[in-house]
Amino acid sequence: MDREAEFGRLYEAHRTAVHAYFVGRTADRWLAADLMQEVFMRVWQQLPELLGRSRDGQRAWIFTVARNLSIDAFRHERTRAGAEAALGDEPGPAPPSAATAVIAAERVAIVGEAIRRLPEQQRTTLAMAAAGCPWPAAPWPPPWPATTAQPPGKHDEPRRRPRGLGR
Repeated sequence: MDREAEFGRLYEAHRTAVHAYFVGRTADRWLAADLMQEVFMRVWQQLPELLGRSRDGQRAWIFTVARNLSIDAFRHERTRAGAEAALGDEPGPAPPSAATAVIAAERVAIVGEAIRRLPEQQRTTLAMAAAGCPWPAAPWPPPWPATTAQPPGKHDEPRRRPRGLGR
């Protein structure tokens, strides 16, 4: 006999029992059909080895494969269910409140107005930094006296260094 005829004989001899086995193990006739297809795909792949066995040996081999596949399906389902349960327990991100959106809009408006008041050179530098351009080199030493922490005009009196820091 040829390969297809031998496979057909094995399939007809065991398909009903294998399907019933899977329906009993999974309680899902569609999953049972998928698992049965996997069993007979493996039968096809191992057909020469299987034909060398007795009829009882062939049946034992087929049901050993079926048993292993049902265990794998059970483990897969248990893992999937556990993962879904774990994901379901995690709180999702809380939606932002209306107050948060209003506060954020107010802050954007304040920052926007502050940027508009900057001198042109500082607005350009800020825009370049926001675009990812490298900062222009800062002048060193700074153009204001070393005894002040800020440029002149920032405070009425120049700030002095704290004692102990040297000159």
